[in-house]
Amino acid sequence: MEFNKLKHKRRTRRKARIRRRITGTPDMPRLTVFRSLNHIYAQVIDDLSGQTIASASSRDKQSKMNGGGNCKAAGEVGKLLAERAISAGCSKVVFDR
Repeated sequence: MEFNKLKHKRRTRRKARIRRRITGTPDMPRLTVFRSLNHIYAQVIDDLSGQTIASASSRDKQSKMNGGGNCKAAGEVGKLLAERAISAGCSKVVFDR
C-alpha cells in the first residue's frame, strides 16, 4: 500500500508543477489527458471560469472501441474530442502533459 501512496504523491506533484505554468483561458483552453491501464480520458478546460468545455474518453458510448488503453483508442478519443471542441467554439488549446 505504501507504493501506491508514493505513486499518487508523485503524480500530484507533477500535476502541480505543470499547472503553475500552464493555465487555460477562454481563448486558448487547456487540454489535459489521463491514461489509466484500461482507458484514456481527455478534457478541454477553461481554468478562469472553472468549466470543462469538451471531454471524451474511450468509455464513451459514441466511441466504437473495445479496448481502451491502446494507441488506436487514443486516436479515436482525439478525433471525438476535436469534434466536440470545435462544435463548442474552441479551435486552439494549450497541451497539459
